[in-house]
Amino acid sequence: MNTQTPARGGHLVAGGWNMSAAGRWLAHLFSGSFSKVVDRIDRGLVQGTIHATLPDGEQRSVGGRGEGPVARIHLKSWNALIRLATAGSIGWYEAWVAGEWESPDPVLIFDLFMRNASTLGDVGRAKGPWRLAGRVLNFLRKNSKAQARRNIAAHYDLGNDFYRLWLDETMSYSSASWLGIGADAPLAEAQANKVDRLAARLGLKPGSEVLEIGCGWGYLARRFAETTGAKVTGISLSDEQLEWARAELATSGLSGIDYRHQDYRDVTGTFDAIASVEMVEAVG
Repeated sequence: MNTQTPARGGHLVAGGWNMSAAGRWLAHLFSGSFSKVVDRIDRGLVQGTIHATLPDGEQRSVGGRGEGPVARIHLKSWNALIRLATAGSIGWYEAWVAGEWESPDPVLIFDLFMRNASTLGDVGRAKGPWRLAGRVLNFLRKNSKAQARRNIAAHYDLGNDFYRLWLDETMSYSSASWLGIGADAPLAEAQANKVDRLAARLGLKPGSEVLEIGCGWGYLARRFAETTGAKVTGISLSDEQLEWARAELATSGLSGIDYRHQDYRDVTGTFDAIASVEMVEAVG
């Protein structure tokens, strides 16, 4: 039961939009659709069973047509179904962290959804009135500068130790390129190859002024400076990323790199080139 959220887990939803006020409004607007969402889950749950207590006190058992885990859930707020219908599995997780549903064993709930993924189909995808609701929510949580800072902190400030566990030694959080170096080349070499190809496409040379939007842990800026002699300004809204990038720069012996905690909308000046690798989803 999610009576207490670990500090790290809290970061995952700290950047999310507060559903309380708008959730109640949407619950009233689409109250007639909640039973349809539960019915769709019932039809799609061919393995296992969920015994549910709904917010209005009604008891529902869904599934039960085939062998599988038997889970119990107390749906404490209709907001949980709004999140499921407008944001899918991520919304369902956020609802659990927010305390909008609870279970003696939450893992069983997620296990059931995974086992029945093919038959549940688009239960967690917005359609009909839920698509309208999703658009309303998206409008209300516009990516303002303040919201952008919260979003970035929620995702990237989980701790550099966490990202070190599964990123390569360059700490690059974007696709690599094996073009021209062979499929057997190590990941770090493919990351360097990607950056070098980008530098060539940008036509960088000694003294080129480059802006990198979303510099992450700083590898691209250092590689640009090292291999082309370019001067790079890298911006990020993540305190943890910038701490790492600046520490790496301090021991690299490189110059001409400036890592800034800055929103791209606040950047002034002129540059010879602008690089931004796989961060379109963070642009508001």
